[in-house]
Amino acid sequence: MKAFSTLLSLVLLVTATAANAANQRGLIVSHHEVFDDFTLQRSQKLTQGGAEPGVVGLTSTMFTFDAFGRRYDVELTDNSRLLKAEARRSLSPSVKLYRGQLQGEPGSWARINVIDGVPGGAIWDGEELIAIEGPGHNALGSDETIIFRLSDTYVVPGTMTCGSGGPMMSGAVMYQQLVNEISKSRAAGATHEIEISAIGDGEFGERLLPPNAEADILNRFAIVDGIFSEQLGVQITLPFIEVFTDSAADPFTDETDAGAFIDELSDYRVATANHNSRALTHLYTGKDLDGSTVGIAFSGDLAILCSTTFGVGLREANFGLTTDALIAAHEIGHNFGAPHDTEAGSDCENEAPGFLMEPTLNGSDQFSQCSKDEMQPNIDAAIAASCIVPLPSIDMTIALDGAEPTVLLGDSVPLTFDVTNVGSVEATNVAVDLTLPSSVTFVSVGSTAGSCTNGAGTANCQLGTVAGGAAETVTITSRTDEVGTATFTATVSADTDDDASNDSASPTVTVDPAIDLAVIVAATQAVDVGATRNLSITIDNLATISANNLVVSITADAGLQPDTASWTAGSCTITAPDIDCTATTLGNQATSTITLGLSGQTAGTQNVTMNVSATETDRDTSNNNATSAFTVSDPPPPPPPPPPGGGGGSSDSGGGSIGALFLSLLGLLVADRRRRYGGR
Repeated sequence: MKAFSTLLSLVLLVTATAANAANQRGLIVSHHEVFDDFTLQRSQKLTQGGAEPGVVGLTSTMFTFDAFGRRYDVELTDNSRLLKAEARRSLSPSVKLYRGQLQGEPGSWARINVIDGVPGGAIWDGEELIAIEGPGHNALGSDETIIFRLSDTYVVPGTMTCGSGGPMMSGAVMYQQLVNEISKSRAAGATHEIEISAIGDGEFGERLLPPNAEADILNRFAIVDGIFSEQLGVQITLPFIEVFTDSAADPFTDETDAGAFIDELSDYRVATANHNSRALTHLYTGKDLDGSTVGIAFSGDLAILCSTTFGVGLREANFGLTTDALIAAHEIGHNFGAPHDTEAGSDCENEAPGFLMEPTLNGSDQFSQCSKDEMQPNIDAAIAASCIVPLPSIDMTIALDGAEPTVLLGDSVPLTFDVTNVGSVEATNVAVDLTLPSSVTFVSVGSTAGSCTNGAGTANCQLGTVAGGAAETVTITSRTDEVGTATFTATVSADTDDDASNDSASPTVTVDPAIDLAVIVAATQAVDVGATRNLSITIDNLATISANNLVVSITADAGLQPDTASWTAGSCTITAPDIDCTATTLGNQATSTITLGLSGQTAGTQNVTMNVSATETDRDTSNNNATSAFTVSDPPPPPPPPPPGGGGGSSDSGGGSIGALFLSLLGLLVADRRRRYGGR
């Protein structure tokens, strides 16, 4: 399949290795900074001066950092429009897509993706392209996130070129050459979109593995979208990303000749509906292509943009985020019909150097005016043929912000929904209806615009008007009452909505069982050495579900001897100094008692420690442990021994003498009375 017409050509972008410590195959970064101090914070509405076209009035995320001696405040909003709905649903929740602009600088644009909390992407400040690249696969190959200006990069001539070399070119010089073109190279925001499917071959997937491989592709296409949206008014949309994770099982051979490889890619596109139904298909490879070739694409007119066979391109993914994105933009530019600038025989041979379509990869992200003039007829023809289509005028979407959560029974769970108008015209009377499952209890609902009300198992938020490209959020919080899954339904509506397929979301919350066991025992006790004291331990289940397979582990210090143990909910065994108690179940909100018989062995403070657990997760483990401190005392001394000599008889004798004396006195008294009263 190597027959070409005059309107069809294969265009190679090539590179060769140049030796430099801060060099990725011919790309030299003369200055960079480690990027490790930034903030990403959802903030207020975008300001008029800082808003990208179509995003005024939108709740933004502020991306703030210091670099190159200045502060950057980048106002960002959701860029999930980069993906079609079906691709968006499979996106890892650890990936956040943003687009936006430097605050107060209307000539700027930004495409930032955050993956596992690490930002990457590019910012055009009106004069300079600033790259942020994550660890591992950046322009330096370092294990740190770095930031650098493209004007601080050098491309060694002959290392990334289709033609002959020349002296080393500075990115600063290249940018100086195109500054005068900047004002006319910016379109009034994207008005149309083109669908491009993406592939990562087995070598690419083996290196990164999903979901990082998909995120890696998204990072690059986000920058490509920034270039095409802002300069040509054509938004790049990815409806389908396919990553293979085994080079031995992907549909491609081990071919490293670029021409043969693109033939294989073309054959695969022809045979695969998810690819041939899109305007273009582009592949990232982890292979090292033969020679100095780093990319290849078919170039031509409408036959390329709408061609099942020739609408393909591929490139190595070995140069870092920004350079890979510029290579992709270069190759897609060929698909759009742009020839090489400055190349003899090209329709743009008289164009000034320093633009994106120059045969030498020079670090530029700007199309020359000649390139745009060459591409525009093909864009117009593709629009007429519906290969490039107008952006929806009004298209409201709703999606859960983040991953579907897993919580414990009884937890309060907030769900935040992003409500976005991905169209270009404001939507009016926007409303969000929420339906709660019966297994939760409503707690609260709120939104970043308008007002919300709630009813029996439902909630409604009236958001009012949402500008084209703008977004609001709705957050509903509920308490989980049952174990299992709880599915919520959120639906967005407006007076007009051109695409109803993305108007609802049904996230599911997983509710795991959770109990709350508590141990209650007297903090202090007292017992004498040799004596026995009972200790009562209360085991409560405070949860609304039963606890199963309970274990209470009790240990007594050596100065206490466990003699007996029983549990009203189960049984206990004693292996001194330990007491192990088990129970099959303890009902919801039930109480039980363990009774221990402990005898004092050694005087002093002796502790009894205890812990309770069960099969289920315990939502509050702070009350699962307790200690009772026993004060063990020596017994009181015995009574003193009797005095010597007489023992108990002497005492009795003394008592008898007193008794005799008393009787004698009593007798005298009686006799005296008789004398007085005459013997009566």
